[in-house]
Amino acid sequence: MVFLTRMLREAVRPEYITKLNHIEKPVQMSKYRRVQQWMVFGRSWWLMDMKHQDPYDAAIIICKHLWGGHKAIYDPHQDTGDFVVCYNCKEVALPDDEWKWRMFYHHTGYSRHRRAKFIKNKWWTPAWELHARDPTYIVERFVWRFHLHAYPKTTGLLRHEKHARLMLYPDDNIPDHVMCNITGQIRQIQPVLRSLDSFTQEELAKFPKVTDFPDDFSVSRMPEGEIPTEEVKPSPRLPSSKDRYL
Repeated sequence: MVFLTRMLREAVRPEYITKLNHIEKPVQMSKYRRVQQWMVFGRSWWLMDMKHQDPYDAAIIICKHLWGGHKAIYDPHQDTGDFVVCYNCKEVALPDDEWKWRMFYHHTGYSRHRRAKFIKNKWWTPAWELHARDPTYIVERFVWRFHLHAYPKTTGLLRHEKHARLMLYPDDNIPDHVMCNITGQIRQIQPVLRSLDSFTQEELAKFPKVTDFPDDFSVSRMPEGEIPTEEVKPSPRLPSSKDRYL
């Protein structure tokens, strides 16, 4: 009884009351600080052009944005990632001859697909065949595989949540409800060279020429059975170092 009386006397002291009031008082934030906090913890939408890009190198950056590794508040156990929208996935480029030799374990839904290869009790399909069937499948598989390489200790069920924020499109036709959310763009890794069709006539006219062909110059093949009017003389052979051994 004496102990309870002492506790009640200490509880009604003025210094304890002021401490409780200070703790319960809410912290007033300015509008600037409030918006800044929303921007830090909010999810951004990133856009990336996959034209002439290596899917494996691009998957490193894509996976980093999906997990939020580019943010200062990144925590592997918290979901701080952003959305990533990739377009022109049908124009990705694999190095060397990997379109032919890189295999993917893919189930088509049919038993014993005639073009799939049976290796080590599994059915494997080349990359070029899967790309012709689904232009976005190659990029998706590279990103899905890189989740394990980048974050091996925190994967598992978390990988499905991060991968669900990835949006892939075979061309540049992106829906309007997705484009209205874009807040930034991811820079391409490999430089994209311009094709000859992309140059205008003015740029082609200013381009330096090695030689100028005449107007009547033709590179078409000669019709079969037609005999040339002029006699074709063999070109003189240039002397080589092997002539001394003859």
